[in-house]
Amino acid sequence: LNRTEDASIRAGVYRYLDSKEGLMTAVDKAKRALRYMKNNRAVVYQLYNREVRADFDRRGYVLENFQTALDKGWIRPYFQLESRSLTGRICGAEALARWVDPKYGVLGPGFFSEVLEEAHLVHKLDLSIIRQVCAMLARRRGEKRPLVPISVNLSRVDFQVCDIFSEIEKIRLHYGLPAKLLKIEILESTVTSNPQELKRAIDNFHKSGYEVWMDDFGSGYSNFNNLDEYNFDLLKIDMVFLRGFSERSKVKTLLAIVVDMAKKLGMHTLCEGVETKEQSDFLREIGCERQQGYLFSEPIPEAEFLARLEAGQLEDPDSNRYYDTISQVNVLFDPMIEQTGQEDIGIKLPICILERGSDQRVHVSFMNESCRRALAGYGCPEEDVIEQLGRESVFKQTLLTLMGESRREKDPVSRVFDHQGQQYLLEVRYLAHDQKSQRDAFVYTFEGLTG
Repeated sequence: LNRTEDASIRAGVYRYLDSKEGLMTAVDKAKRALRYMKNNRAVVYQLYNREVRADFDRRGYVLENFQTALDKGWIRPYFQLESRSLTGRICGAEALARWVDPKYGVLGPGFFSEVLEEAHLVHKLDLSIIRQVCAMLARRRGEKRPLVPISVNLSRVDFQVCDIFSEIEKIRLHYGLPAKLLKIEILESTVTSNPQELKRAIDNFHKSGYEVWMDDFGSGYSNFNNLDEYNFDLLKIDMVFLRGFSERSKVKTLLAIVVDMAKKLGMHTLCEGVETKEQSDFLREIGCERQQGYLFSEPIPEAEFLARLEAGQLEDPDSNRYYDTISQVNVLFDPMIEQTGQEDIGIKLPICILERGSDQRVHVSFMNESCRRALAGYGCPEEDVIEQLGRESVFKQTLLTLMGESRREKDPVSRVFDHQGQQYLLEVRYLAHDQKSQRDAFVYTFEGLTG
């Protein structure tokens, strides 16, 4: 029996039918049934049955074989790709622990993570995965082979049993890697269980050049105060938002609100669980910067992951910051106003993100649906705009002039443009420069003038 804080009683039950069985053995089985309930307050008792016995056997197997699995390399990272919404290129991957067991086959973290957390052994698991990831990155970097930043997961227990920042830093320095190649993912539940340790760790990670991401936002009770009190670089939106995407009428509104909120707080965004092109297209339209899910890849072993990197469609890690800056534009609201100054809700301006190369070619990287509709309404569809940007048109020259001016100005620059008897106010703001490719990015919007 277990008396909870609200004075209710919860019980583990074992039917003691065989008198030959020892009484203490029967009591122990009742305790196993009670432990199986965990913190599920909707259940007041649990009968010892096959599921309880299987769970107990699983826990025993994990604890008895964990060190052997580490020593023999049975536990290894699998990788799930992340796609940049703006470009469709692979911009990163998440390392996920898999236990490739000779008896049970490939086991996901649901089989072993919770057991290791309860036994305060999960830090060994997480550090082993990070060590293997760093070894792979260092090898690829030394061979000058394609690579992308990898995000790694930390458990709340990691912050209780060791100085997890120092342990990770030792591994990274041993392999001589820049911190930008490792992204640190922390579950929101860690905030409530270890607030002070977490704040110190985040500060230390940031001082050393790491990004720290909040994982699984929205998977349970999400406290919005955590986004204010903790300096997270990216909000990872849980896949629960995409369940029943086509049937749930309000889910698109909720996703747009979360993306807008994150951008106004200066955080980047990634949505998990993307499985269809419809979901992907919508996330791109609302400005969610990164996407992850089976549409791009399931978690795959290292050999298959490296083959995917060699196949192309890869974002250069040196351009990550450039694309992060471009993707941070809030396409749901007025992109000419600083994020902190945006308070009105519901504005949907026609927005384009344009890139200009050193050869003065202009490329449309993003155009929202409001822009397409506005252009069509003015009798100048998207295809015509792209065609004019591809040649030496008056429109292109006007944009290039505005781009040059905005490159030297902090604030947006604007100009009235005449086209077929109609006047338009064009507005351009400079975003970022990519040293690697010698490109500049700008956000562009317009409106028709009357009278």
